[in-house]
Parts: sequence; structure tokens; C-alpha cells
Amino acid sequence: MERLQPERSLDRNPLFQAMFVLQSTPSPRLELPGLSDEYLPLDMDVSEFDLNLTMEPQDGGYRCFLEYSRDLFDEATIRRWTGYLLTLAREALAAPERSVLALPLLTAGRSASC
Repeated sequence: MERLQPERSLDRNPLFQAMFVLQSTPSPRLELPGLSDEYLPLDMDVSEFDLNLTMEPQDGGYRCFLEYSRDLFDEATIRRWTGYLLTLAREALAAPERSVLALPLLTAGRSASC
């Protein structure tokens, strides 16, 4: 930090604003006799980073959580980016030998709109 001397702002992380977390093991389940647990998402209205994507294994697939700063992004933009990510994941699974740079973000017949 001393060497880089980034412009400091108390409301932002000085080194990065986006985070990707890939959990390699599922979250442990609480097992108590006579009780059951259920996942309930929390809507905290606060994001620690501008973008934070967390993925964790669940039932043979992955559960994804995307947090974002509502001051920077609107829901339509996040939905569009989510579509790009899903297309990229499908294409990577269909052709794992291809470079990530060669994989499309858009489905056939769709173009990017900014």
C-alpha cells in the first residue's frame, strides 16, 4: 500500500472492488434430533464490494450468490451479466478443450447491448 499509494476512500477497498469465491466443499448442514434446517437468503442491502460472486456445491451442481452495489449497477445490467456468465459456463462445459478467450458470452442470434 505504501508503494502503490492508491487514492484512499473509506467507503471502498483500496486494492480491488470485485471478488469471486469458489467454495470447494458444501456448507455443513446442522443436524439435531427432531429439528431440520433450511437455507434462507439474507437481504442485507449492503455489499462489501462492488461485485461479489460466490459459488458453492449443492446437490451435484452449484448454488451461486451475486451481490452488487446498487449505487453502481441496476438490476437490468446484473441480469444481463448473469446471462453472459451462464452462456460462458454452458459453452465451457460443452467444449472444455477451448480457451476461455475463445468462448462466446452471447447465445446465437443475440448481440451485446450496453
